Formats: sequence, C-alpha cells, structure tokens
Amino acid sequence: MLLMRGSVALSPETADELDIEVAQGVIRNIGPDLPISSDTIKLDLQGRMILPGLINAHDHLEFGIFPRLGRGPYPDARAWALDIYHPEETPIRERLQIAKATRLFWGGLKNLLSGVTSVCHHNQYLPQVFDSPFPVRVMSEYGWSHSLDFSKEVRSEHQATPAHAPYVIHLAEGTSERSRHELSDLDQKGMLNSQTVLVHGVALKKEDLELVRQRGSGLVWCPSSNLFILGKTLDLEDLRCGPAVALGNDSPLTADGDLLDEIQLTCRLGASPRDIYPMVTNTAATILKLKQGEGSIVAGGLADLLVVRNNDSSPADRLVSLRRNDIEMVLTGGSITLSSQEFARHLPQARLSQMQLINYDGLKYWVAFDVLSYLNETVRYLGDELVIAGKRLGV
Repeated sequence: MLLMRGSVALSPETADELDIEVAQGVIRNIGPDLPISSDTIKLDLQGRMILPGLINAHDHLEFGIFPRLGRGPYPDARAWALDIYHPEETPIRERLQIAKATRLFWGGLKNLLSGVTSVCHHNQYLPQVFDSPFPVRVMSEYGWSHSLDFSKEVRSEHQATPAHAPYVIHLAEGTSERSRHELSDLDQKGMLNSQTVLVHGVALKKEDLELVRQRGSGLVWCPSSNLFILGKTLDLEDLRCGPAVALGNDSPLTADGDLLDEIQLTCRLGASPRDIYPMVTNTAATILKLKQGEGSIVAGGLADLLVVRNNDSSPADRLVSLRRNDIEMVLTGGSITLSSQEFARHLPQARLSQMQLINYDGLKYWVAFDVLSYLNETVRYLGDELVIAGKRLGV
C-alpha cells in the first residue's frame, strides 16, 4: 500500500508532504515521490495529515460499556470501589452477564473510534481475545498489580515482570493519609525503579515526583477519572518538573469519555499542545517500553497510523483540536481498521466489502470487525440502545 502526498507528522512541530510505503504491517519507506508498482494499492491523502496511531497508556477494557458510577469526591479509590461495587444490582448485574470477550471488544472499539492503535490494559492479558482480530493492539508484555490496597502479592508480581517490560500499578490515587504514604511504601519495598509505571499519583507532591524521576519510573496521568472520583488531579507545573508522563483514559466507570475527550480536558487544564502530543505518542511508548516504533512514524516501525483532516497547523496543534469527525482513517499494523464514511469511497472495494458500517455519536464509520454479532449479544441484556463512553452506537 502506498499512502501518497499526506502531511506526515515527523515531530510535534513539523510535518512534511511525503509518501509512506506500507508492507507486511510495517512502514517500509518514507519519502517524496516514492516509486509505484502497478499492483500497489494507492491512497491519495493530499489535504490530510498522518499522525502516529495514538497510545492510551491506561484502560480497563472490560468496562467499555459501563456507565460512570459513584458520587464523589471520595478520599481515595478504595472508598470509591467499596461504594460502587454491587454486582447483584443494576447497572452492573446486566453487564456482567455479557461474555467478557464481548465486553473487552467494546472497550477496544471505543479506543479505535478515538484514533487509538495501542492500549495498556490494566488487567490480565488474554491471548484468546487479544491475539484474534481485535480493534486495537493490546500490550502483551508487562507485569501488573492492581494497587497496594487490592493486591496481596505486589512484591512477587513486580519480581516476576520480565526485565525488558514495564510493571504497572495504581498508586497514590487519593487525597487521604493512606494515599500519601503509598509512594514511600513502594520505595521501601524496592519496587520503585525504571520498570515501574505509576498510574494516577494524585497524592504525590513535587518532592515525590522528583523521587519518581530519580528512580527512573514513569507516570500515567488520568485527569478526568481523578476529578470525578477525587475532585482533584495532579498539578501541571509539578508534572513538568517530574518524571516522564503519559496520558491514560481509564475506563468509562470514571472517565469523561474516550481518549479524545481526555486530550481536550488536559488542554483545558492548561497543558500545551507540545505537552500533550508526546503523552499519547513517543513518550507513552518509552514509558511502556514499546519497541516497534509505536508512537512515531519511522521506516521499519509498525504501520500504526491515524489519518485526519489537515488544517495547516502543526501536528501537536492538530491533535489537541481534533474532533471525532476529523478522523478519516486508522491503520493498525498496516491494515485499514476504520474509515469515515466520506473517505470510504477511496478504499478498494475488496477491502470495504469486509467492513461494517456503524453509527457512533451521530457519525458513520466503516470498521473492519463484526460489530453486529457483538451488538446482537449485548442488546439481549441491555436493550436496543448501546452506549460506549457516553456515546450511542448502532449498526
């Protein structure tokens, strides 16, 4: 496949009109006026910008069709969890009757529809689900614990993490005294190191963030989830002086919506486009130890690409101004996984015939998955209207 004449994001500030040759799931070549063979699929992307596929550094995919639950603010995530967890009651009861593979699919589709191609799923990796056709690339090499509160084997889980992989844990998700002590507890256990990725960290002060930076650990910021549960999130100025930061969308149980909504909130909180761009691209890839070119557009890297309408701004400015109707196409591993209805007329008919047309938040998209079969199963329990991250979906 040859993507022709698109404005290719080379950094947060720069984009050049270039061609991208995609073969066997990777970017084979990038350059102006690349040679074209007669049997190559060609897509003219003039007037469009090609961004790296976005990285969502924190999600719980199985909760993709759950509503927001709870009435905060709470002192910490433990208090929230104990308040909302009533599996025998509506609305949790009906959703837990749906097969977990189906619930995971909806979480993946939510991400794809916001331009995400890679997700760090904070739960067990299920190869029977994620290794089959799935809307996004789910990280497979990582260690994890839920939290110091809800995981009893944190030390052994940290030690079992392969040396080349990240270890992910919720930490300091609160404003309580308990939350404030969690960082020192983790450090005393010898678990604060270059493998460690802390999620939330709301209780961390400037000096705590400096310690996290010194230890080489990363941090995932989930501001909408923090504000909903705790009424507070991390201070942006403290973050700028601290460790490397990625952006996570968390789940619809607590988040505003999808990753595009998270990006827009982060901008409203005062983060600049150049703060935000690496949080969902190359810095997120570094924190999560992704090694195949995720979060960037480079020859030899995975062909995970997000094609959007160009407005002649920098890639970083284009990202923070992005709305759902600006998304034209998503490629994951070189395969077209999503297309806007308008852009679909440019696609090969053989490809389009393998896709389904869906309506999401009032917009129509072609997606490369059997959404209808998942929808038929889901509506048996939830009725005719399916809501994902606060947005209606239908086929």
